[in-house]
Amino acid sequence: LATQLRLATRGILFWPDDHPFALYLNNEFSFKKDDDNNMAVSAVWGLEYPYIDRAGTRETVQFDMGDSIFAPASKVDFDAEAAQEFLRDVCYLAVEERTAELNLLTPESLQGGDPAGRCFMAAFALWRESRNESFPLPKPQVASSGSVEVDGIKIPAFAQVENLPAAMLEFLGRPAFGEEFFVNVGFHRDEDGRMRIRYASQDFYVNMTDDDSYRRRTEVGDGWDRFE
Repeated sequence: LATQLRLATRGILFWPDDHPFALYLNNEFSFKKDDDNNMAVSAVWGLEYPYIDRAGTRETVQFDMGDSIFAPASKVDFDAEAAQEFLRDVCYLAVEERTAELNLLTPESLQGGDPAGRCFMAAFALWRESRNESFPLPKPQVASSGSVEVDGIKIPAFAQVENLPAAMLEFLGRPAFGEEFFVNVGFHRDEDGRMRIRYASQDFYVNMTDDDSYRRRTEVGDGWDRFE
């Protein structure tokens, strides 16, 4: 996992420190103490190095960050049962076993201590089990080609069996879950019409604020660098 918890020793300079623009920006965007402003570490799966394409971006535009570089389907398979279990278990591993190492907020301070309260795959697994449905979903063992016709509509073979993308879309379609987790899963439709999960992300909140020192940020960053 890559983290951005450490402060740079010196920012990018566009204007002298005494320039009116520099004085305004330094005041507007300087770190201000806020005990409630805990920082989050975002873990993202489904990207390929160097992760962000910065070509054509402008460094003076705050939100001109570039485009994500997604790994091809041949390298990332969220349909695999092992992948589903990993995304569920990583939340429990982090929150229940490595809270101190990762400098996470205590479980009791977030969602009653249940990782499923904020981890999308853990919540998805519990939702499936509450409906007496299997988790992980078995990967469909059907050919990607071929179709059947129903009421004049051709349905691809892979859409005739239960699959993770369809089940996840149903899960996110429920307001109680969709409002909380819709940003954690991205979908993509391939040329053959197959819908697949393209990326998955998860936020973990650490017991560190914007006001913490460079040393403190380094300590927290080192813990996450060791997390696999």
